[in-house]
Amino acid sequence: MRKVYELILLPTSLLIVVVASYAKDPPTQVIVWPEQGAPVIRFTFGKFKEVGTLGSERTYVTDTTAENLWTKPIPSANFALYLFDKNKVRIGEATITLSNVAPGETVKFQTTIASSGPPASLSVAPRYLPKELGPVAPPKVISITVNTVPQGAIAKLDGVEVGTTPKIVQVAVGKHLLEFGREGFNPGKFPFEIGPDDTSGEVLASNLVLPLTTQSNCGTAAC
Repeated sequence: MRKVYELILLPTSLLIVVVASYAKDPPTQVIVWPEQGAPVIRFTFGKFKEVGTLGSERTYVTDTTAENLWTKPIPSANFALYLFDKNKVRIGEATITLSNVAPGETVKFQTTIASSGPPASLSVAPRYLPKELGPVAPPKVISITVNTVPQGAIAKLDGVEVGTTPKIVQVAVGKHLLEFGREGFNPGKFPFEIGPDDTSGEVLASNLVLPLTTQSNCGTAAC
């Protein structure tokens, strides 16, 4: 009976070791670009290994592969690699450069990235694409941070409510209108334009002082 007991215990111990190793070393992460339409490039990122620290900033290295899924060669392309923490806050950024990648070819390299903490997820966004990839590239979108003084105003982007300031929103190239409103203050408007050369991740700080309304003049939040 003792031998039978030992045989049952051994697989259980092995199972615990495997689970612990999996939690410490998460599997590789795969991103196919673009997310919609015909796939062009498959990025694969291995474990992010911490190789240095400077104050609160950490430096990571990850083994990266990029596979050309397209039917044509990619002469050159630059992508931004963004790292996010578990709360979806962006904590790091790096650049991935590809050149002369034939159809079906896979290139392998290491990517070094500085981050303010351990990454929980990541994304890629194009910075430069050859004209051949223009038709398959998704519309360019960048992040802007919308803020007001005081904070807590309801914000609208192009007539659509997006939340309460401060708020991070995604906007496409072109002209836009931000509108703000908060009880006790006059509404505010802020027209702006995103140019074709603006890079993803740029921050637009719309620090607008909302004029305070008074009972004697308005009697309501909006005059």
